[in-house]
Amino acid sequence: MKKRFFSVALCAVLALGFAATAAGCGGNEDEDLNSFTIFVPCEVPDGYTSYNQLPVYQELEKRTGMKVTYVHGVYNDIQQMWTGDYEEYDVMMLSDAQVGASYPGGQEKGVSDGALWDLTPYMEECMPDYLEAIDASYESVQKFTKTDESNRVGIYNVPISEQGPWYGFVVREDWLRIYEEATGIIEKDGELVDLVTYDDWENYLTYVKTNLNGEKAPLFLYYTGTDMVGTLNAGFDVSGGLYLKGGTEVAYGAIQPEYQLYLEKMKDWYSKGLIDQNFYTNNEGADSQQPTSAAMDNYTDTYAPAQYAAFPMIYTYIHTYEDIMSALAQVYTAMGRPQYNLRPVSAPKQSADDELHIRYTEKSSVYCVITSKVKSEEKVKAIMEWFNYLFTDEGMMLMNYGTEGDTYNMVDGEPVFTEKITSNPDISFSDAINTYCSLNFIFKYDWTRELQVVTDEERNAMEVVWNCDNSYVLPSVSLTESEGRVSELYELNASTYKDEYTVNYIIGNTTMTFDQFVAQMKSTYHVDDLVSVYQAAYGRYLER
Repeated sequence: MKKRFFSVALCAVLALGFAATAAGCGGNEDEDLNSFTIFVPCEVPDGYTSYNQLPVYQELEKRTGMKVTYVHGVYNDIQQMWTGDYEEYDVMMLSDAQVGASYPGGQEKGVSDGALWDLTPYMEECMPDYLEAIDASYESVQKFTKTDESNRVGIYNVPISEQGPWYGFVVREDWLRIYEEATGIIEKDGELVDLVTYDDWENYLTYVKTNLNGEKAPLFLYYTGTDMVGTLNAGFDVSGGLYLKGGTEVAYGAIQPEYQLYLEKMKDWYSKGLIDQNFYTNNEGADSQQPTSAAMDNYTDTYAPAQYAAFPMIYTYIHTYEDIMSALAQVYTAMGRPQYNLRPVSAPKQSADDELHIRYTEKSSVYCVITSKVKSEEKVKAIMEWFNYLFTDEGMMLMNYGTEGDTYNMVDGEPVFTEKITSNPDISFSDAINTYCSLNFIFKYDWTRELQVVTDEERNAMEVVWNCDNSYVLPSVSLTESEGRVSELYELNASTYKDEYTVNYIIGNTTMTFDQFVAQMKSTYHVDDLVSVYQAAYGRYLER
């Protein structure tokens, strides 16, 4: 989550209106300096069709005097837009973390093509608060907010500090207690013992399947066979895609021997019924990284046990799932069972003494570029100054917390959300944030606002349980034009083929050996070429 800053000089100008701000940078009769259009590849909260309808963006317009038109789409649209459609927009929101979600060939190529403005010459004048936010943030932010040539083309979302992994696995703690008491791991009402190894996980899952959930598959597996973090394969020190093998060299995980070990483990668990036999169809919206609350427990005329004993979860939702199930406390009591409860758990290891090096890691954030539709330096500066406001104290408070007296109040010098955000009966906390504050945009992001609604257990999940070393995770890097062509030719197709093979291997639906798969990945999908270009880009990243 990110925040934005605004300069003292700009704050003074805003007092006179944004037209005066633009005029201070020089006038231009051919362009409207008080409005611009931006393409935003982000969804809008239910009930709305554009950010223009959201209270926080309406308030932003009142404060700045800048009329911004937000046009929404998806990242999949971006590559084809550079053939000409981008000229409809003064500003476009991009991402280097997704294939095809940036300018082909990178930001520097966009500048040399005349498609993007190089903002470097205007930064100190028009965006001092933005630069201050970057300097105050952590090292990777300081690296990814500039190009390999140390230029500033994108305007990035900048967090106030580094956030721990907000995504990981949880297990049913109530079932864990039943299992450990029944098998003598602990005495009745004793302190629970965490699952550590793959064997620990398998024993627990097997007991649940046999005794507690009606023979349903107890492990939730994402439809590609690996989740977005690679939690279940982290114990084999390998990722499914590009990663840093040994923490130093770029490699493609799916062709490593360690990945075959992961596949064998999942195939074994699948054959034992520990994984849903149709897990590969669980791709609703292509973003379903965790089961819905409806899959937790189901009650008809009689008790129908929940399916999942272990599944991935965003840390802020743990208590939400528990609250949903609290309404069924009497049912649990009548059954003589502990109340439904979730327990964060680290990724499984091969041996208890092993160290983990792969977890969810926040890579480069989204960023905005100013396109060649903008013809004058005057308008470029006006847009940059508007963005700079989002990094000032005033602007960051608006974007992170909304309007004082409505969505937050100052208590002992700190912003505290009102119940309109924390306990809104109509929408969830995240939806309230997305409606009355800002979630998916460019600003100085105060992720600590989430801590106002999380439990101690949820905070511990992010800061301790899931927060292992992440030195094998490849950061977001910038590719040159030639490197970008290699990526465009092979990366997405290689990933798709890897996912297909992963699923088919797990379910036993392929006669292709792992060695044959590796050969195919190299000959047809050119993963060695991918590794080479990313290794070069990673080397430049380290030198920034």
